[in-house]
Amino acid sequence: MIPLASLRSDEWTAWSEHVDDFIGPRKALQAGVKIASRADFGPVAELGRVEIEQMVNAGMTEMQALVAATRTSTDLCGMGDHLGTVEKGKLADLMVLSANPLQDSTAIRNLKMVFKGGNRIDTNPPEGQVDLRMLFF
Repeated sequence: MIPLASLRSDEWTAWSEHVDDFIGPRKALQAGVKIASRADFGPVAELGRVEIEQMVNAGMTEMQALVAATRTSTDLCGMGDHLGTVEKGKLADLMVLSANPLQDSTAIRNLKMVFKGGNRIDTNPPEGQVDLRMLFF
């Protein structure tokens, strides 16, 4: 079995020509089932971004995949009143990207800045530590 989260977009295209592992998710989407993304998983949170790309590969629009990773996930966890959308009174962590993810879901890999709790945070690993993202991307 191939772990889907480990596939790059070009590998996904080649692999998906032979196997359609997304028949179930496509049917669920067509039936109106709420589809959510996991928040963070694996050794690096960047794998969550790959999951968004895979949702698009499975037939969701870029907007549907982004909503699944934000609003729908928090709603299904019972936290929609506090998280998941950018609104007055809600907690918000924001990613500033170099391109529009509604035109290309892979744009979520290109961070320019990250704000957590209203403060800009450094996305580089601390000096002397390995950047685990390099193992996956």
